Amino acid sequence: MPSYATAKSPRRILVTGTAGTGRRSLGAVLALERGFRHVDDRVATSAGRSELVRALVQRLDVVVTWTGALSAPSPHMLRSLDFDVVWLDGDRGAAQPPGTRFVDPFAADGSYRPLGMVVDELLSPAGESGRSRREARATPRA
Repeated sequence: MPSYATAKSPRRILVTGTAGTGRRSLGAVLALERGFRHVDDRVATSAGRSELVRALVQRLDVVVTWTGALSAPSPHMLRSLDFDVVWLDGDRGAAQPPGTRFVDPFAADGSYRPLGMVVDELLSPAGESGRSRREARATPRA
């Protein structure tokens, strides 16, 4: 009897957060090094939505980088499609909205952590971040 391998579910990630936290850089790394389709906040336009729909129909791994408010229609649509919503924040998650997962892109001295480390944490299963929000808040910054 032949065995059929189950297809891996595509990853769907929405990366949002405060300005200057490296959202688009992370999206670019995921696209270039990890094979994700990167759609930035153009998802709010018809062309961006078409690009997103094509990626979802093709069952590609998708990362959307979003700069607008999470209360806007596009993030709500993405949440309904089982996107993992990740919040990047320069203030140790202080402004983190409910229903998001916090990833700290900064080292204790205030510099950016290596992108590879942040990408690995971003790709870790929801709830299994390498640095918890509590650890990030407790880490002093210069």
